[in-house]
Parts: sequence; C-alpha cells; structure tokens
Amino acid sequence: MTALIGGTIAHCAHRVKRERQRRQAPDGVLSVRSNPPGARVVVDGREAPGLTPLFARNLRRGVPLSVQVKLDGHREWSGTASVHADYGDGVLLVKLEPAGPPATQIRGASGLPPPGPPGPATAPAGSPAR
Repeated sequence: MTALIGGTIAHCAHRVKRERQRRQAPDGVLSVRSNPPGARVVVDGREAPGLTPLFARNLRRGVPLSVQVKLDGHREWSGTASVHADYGDGVLLVKLEPAGPPATQIRGASGLPPPGPPGPATAPAGSPAR
C-alpha cells in the first residue's frame, strides 16, 4: 500500500512539475494591432520583428510583459500585457494618439528681454495726478 501511495504522489508531483514547465516555456504568442498600423513593438526590452499588425512570439506565458508601441508622429504607448497561461496567446489593441505640436516659446525667442516688473501706474491724460 505504501508503494502505491508513494508512486501516486511521485506521479502527481511529476505532472505538476511538467505543467509548471509548460506554462513557463517561452512559447506564447501576443497579437499586437495598432491604430494607425505600422508601429514598432518592444516586448520586455526586445523589438518584435515587423510592424503592426504583428505576432510577437516566444513569450513567457501567464506573467506580465512590458510592452511599448511606437510610431513616428504619435505618442508612445507603454503598458503591460500577458499571454494566457493555458492557451498560449494574447491580444493587444492600441490606439495611438497623434503627437502634439512642438512646444513654442511665447516670449524671448526673438532675442527680446523677458518682461520686467510693471512700472508705476500712470493716470490717463487730463485726470488729476495723485
């Protein structure tokens, strides 16, 4: 009886270990789509080959992945995504916002000095002076 229980426990432990290894295996796929398309994608510091829409492959399952989506003329999107631990796939849809206009300096760009403190108030012509 002891051998049967020991064998069953060893078999269960082996199945748990095998399942854990399967989930940690870098075989997950993340589908990334952006609007507008044509963006570069970086997952956990590695640039995925191609431009969106694309499939980033060989990713760890069931753990948060750091993702950046970059397109010239648009604000970069950064966030996290994950590949489903059991199914091995995930989907990320990103809407990229256009970059704002470049910052402009309102005053001083032409070489004029910045405005100084206000001078003494002057009374309009024809009014009594104080």
